[in-house]
Amino acid sequence: MNYELAKQLKNAGFKQIRHYDVKDYLPEPLEDGSYNKNDLISVPTLAELIVACGDKFNNLHFFHYERKNLDNKWICNFNDEFNSDGDSEGTTPEEAVARLWLKLNK
Repeated sequence: MNYELAKQLKNAGFKQIRHYDVKDYLPEPLEDGSYNKNDLISVPTLAELIVACGDKFNNLHFFHYERKNLDNKWICNFNDEFNSDGDSEGTTPEEAVARLWLKLNK
């Protein structure tokens, strides 16, 4: 998951817990070398993202395109038979589920 997606989660209200590869998700330091606390971003695990989606989470699949000129991708969707826009995708399972959580929490 990149910094921008993690920031979108934070801005949409995803619970912020300090853990994991935080060094990759630090903003530019201030002049004194410190960081603005409001700019720090927590990166959720795949399990935390799935739990946060709740019973709306349906499944997560990896699509491997061996012979086609397409990028491999992860796709997940939520339980809503009336919503045709229920798919989210990403290059990692975390990205796909993070985008699903964002859709569910617009």
